[in-house]
Amino acid sequence: MSNTISFHRHARRELDRAVRGAFSELAGDLAARSAFASLLGHARERSTLLCASRDAASRAAAVRALKNLARNHAAHVASAATWAGGDAGVNALIHALAQHIVGRYAVPRGFVSVWLADDPEPQRWFIEHANGRPFREIAGLPVRMTRRMEHILLTSPPHLSLQAAMRRAEILALDGPPELVDTILTTDLAADLGHGDLWREALRFFARYWDALGPIRVTTIIDFLYARCVRPTEIATDAGPSIKGPPDPDFSLAGRTPQSLLRIVDAWHAELAVRRGTGRTWPASGLHGFRYAEPPRPEAEEGPAEWSIAELLGSGELVAEGRALRHCVASYEDRCVRGVSSLWSLRRQAGEGAPARRFTIEVDPRARAIVQIRGFANRRADGHPRRIIGMWAERERLTVASHA
Repeated sequence: MSNTISFHRHARRELDRAVRGAFSELAGDLAARSAFASLLGHARERSTLLCASRDAASRAAAVRALKNLARNHAAHVASAATWAGGDAGVNALIHALAQHIVGRYAVPRGFVSVWLADDPEPQRWFIEHANGRPFREIAGLPVRMTRRMEHILLTSPPHLSLQAAMRRAEILALDGPPELVDTILTTDLAADLGHGDLWREALRFFARYWDALGPIRVTTIIDFLYARCVRPTEIATDAGPSIKGPPDPDFSLAGRTPQSLLRIVDAWHAELAVRRGTGRTWPASGLHGFRYAEPPRPEAEEGPAEWSIAELLGSGELVAEGRALRHCVASYEDRCVRGVSSLWSLRRQAGEGAPARRFTIEVDPRARAIVQIRGFANRRADGHPRRIIGMWAERERLTVASHA
């Protein structure tokens, strides 16, 4: 059997698996199943959306988008049978299809991200805006939107997801510098629009004091605010673990200066650094680790380095990782215990020495997405380490969030 035939058969099996999974998710809605079958047929006939030459992740994303469009069958204003189709990237084709079947008015290209995820609320925003409602007037938005914010949002770069574009618009409307936008879009705030009042106050503070703070301090403050005001904590009791609310949900930045806030944040960070761990462990996520050996170089004085990606499965491992890389990964313990996050360590070993920790990777197991990559003092990954993480993501069929 030729490699080409084998490749196409494998691609068809992967696609069939994704389609069966989507039909299973729509099992309780016969109208949605019918709409999904129709969308699949027209996508195959009229476009390259599901063609075998695409990688598995792209085809899976396309199937997910068609499934979500089918879920919203009640909002369809046109049939996919009259869609022009075409030959383009997945995002471009899904945007064109969604614009055709649920919209009467043009919607920015970046808004296509709502169909690639399973959250129904942003999909509702897309539909309402595509039917003529000004974005700022959509009910239930998690971010209070001004006319200026809406104008910035509607001219966002097309590579940004809708949530990231909303956050960018919020920062720029608060007169935050572009460097602050770049920093915020590398954090959870690029995708998490909850707790709007807390983060509006924080973003206003960051915009006002950007010169005194800079990117590393801003990301550390965000981690601190998540730990103090947002994320629940788990308390050990005689009856077993008990989930409690965040330690101080009413904490406010009002009246604080950068110096006074950083004293509190530094004390919290120091506490994390000396923590020995609670001794708790949690089950593995089911993802596999990864190894990559650099090719040998004749001019090198030592042998080729080997990179590894391994899951962190205990509080002590988180503490050691955070201490080595000077970031707050230890504060993610409760998220790991609850299965909300899966944390991984990228390490490099050269010669006989111990492996050096280089980056910590956060995976959202439910979305099968890498949502955060942090190096020493919260630095971002680029170059060779980023490529290695990308190879692992492709093998494990993980998407990589644009803000990671």
